[in-house]
Amino acid sequence: MILLALAMLNILVFHKPHPESQGAWDAEPVPPRKVRAAAAISLLGWSAIIICGRFIAYDWFECGKPQPAFINAVEACKSSEQGGYTLEGKRL
Repeated sequence: MILLALAMLNILVFHKPHPESQGAWDAEPVPPRKVRAAAAISLLGWSAIIICGRFIAYDWFECGKPQPAFINAVEACKSSEQGGYTLEGKRL
């Protein structure tokens, strides 16, 4: 959601101040530097949104197998049926 908000912010920051000059860019051989920077930020942002969206389906951190203490705390593994295990293999 943070990446989506940043992509939307890029749209607002870029398109709000430049609506009248957008037609002039077609006549120029190379678009202005700010336009190219906004395009690069937009491409990177939307690519990151798509990639992160594809990773939503995967459960990387699952209770019942060795995890760092932070993951065990966030996933509440101690109170789950599978329990939590530290990286050393000790049960929580």
